[in-house]
Amino acid sequence: MKFIRWFIWIISILIISGCSNTVEDTKKYLLENYNNLQIESQDQHQLDILNDDLHRNDIILIGEVHGIKVNSELQMLFLKYFKEKIDIRYILAENSYSNTFFINKYLETGDDDYLSIVYHSCIGTYAWTKESYNFWKNMYEYNKGFNEDEKIKVVGVDIEHNPVTSYYYNIEVLPDTDPPKEIEKMIEGVQDIFNYKPVINTEFFRLLEKSIEENEQLYMEYLKEDFIGFTLVNKNVINKYEAYRKKGCKVEWNSTRDKMMYDNFLVLNNVLPKGKYFGQWGLNHVFQMEESEVNWFASMLNSDSSQFKNKILSIVLSYDNCERMEIGVSKPNQKISFVYFPVFKEVNDQVGGDINIYKLNGKNSPFRKEKMIDFYTGAKRDEHINEYFQYLVMIRDSKATTPFGN
Repeated sequence: MKFIRWFIWIISILIISGCSNTVEDTKKYLLENYNNLQIESQDQHQLDILNDDLHRNDIILIGEVHGIKVNSELQMLFLKYFKEKIDIRYILAENSYSNTFFINKYLETGDDDYLSIVYHSCIGTYAWTKESYNFWKNMYEYNKGFNEDEKIKVVGVDIEHNPVTSYYYNIEVLPDTDPPKEIEKMIEGVQDIFNYKPVINTEFFRLLEKSIEENEQLYMEYLKEDFIGFTLVNKNVINKYEAYRKKGCKVEWNSTRDKMMYDNFLVLNNVLPKGKYFGQWGLNHVFQMEESEVNWFASMLNSDSSQFKNKILSIVLSYDNCERMEIGVSKPNQKISFVYFPVFKEVNDQVGGDINIYKLNGKNSPFRKEKMIDFYTGAKRDEHINEYFQYLVMIRDSKATTPFGN
């Protein structure tokens, strides 16, 4: 089915008609608005094509297809550039709060045990790769070069996909002191869940949520700086079960999960020191308008009610003749070619190189008039490509990511 979906997508983009720009005009524009990227290069100017858009945006998001090796390498390349140019302070992660709590602990201490907790929780997923693990190892070394108040921190806004990590989190942040009598039984319940004594179900977490609402001041005084995280983790264990009930329908699952992630971000953004964010997410999450009947994370960030409206930059990764890691037991990697419009491949073949970045929102860009196409249906939308994303990176011949273990 996955091969069929990619095939339908490519065929659908081949039949676009009625564009106000000729193919030759589009080719000319792309040839004048691209730069070749070298992962290993020390050239600090290879991403200067982005400069016009950096300072006026507070959130930069890259959309990837998971499971492709070069993704993590590109993430580090972009992150270092953004840190140098606009002092990125936060990695905005498509990851749970509990996971990023332990990632931050690792970045603070270099203790591999914290990463072990995270990678034990994501066995069998696209996150369970050597490339992802090495990204955090490299991130630790990179972060050491900054003063404490300049270091990059990780902000996780996803639901708690694996509640086991949330149990580890709860035990980690619970104080050694006795809780107030009024909340003693609930705190004991959290500890018992960690020890697998009662039956694990959402009923306890709903009771805990109600207890926090009724005794907010007591929890705040007991948990201190961990109150927000404790509350958020508990809420997202509940969210996990609510969202997963809708996973049989792509629209309902994505709409529900992305709204939960957006709400989580609002909570954390309100308490974090002000700073710019950079995140690398699954592809559709970075679309800045509704698409495939889903209001994606970035589209909510760019809504009229958001303080980040018109302050988001979206970069999409596109793939030509690449391999993708297949999750599951002993499944072979799959070949993918995911190119938005044929003209991108034509131009990319002409200029050569394994990785090229194209600026789509430049002066007289045809992509200000080119219609966007739904990812799942292939249907043309009324809105234009630049309203969804502003840059595209073409990647050629990348290998698949490597599972972290057997």
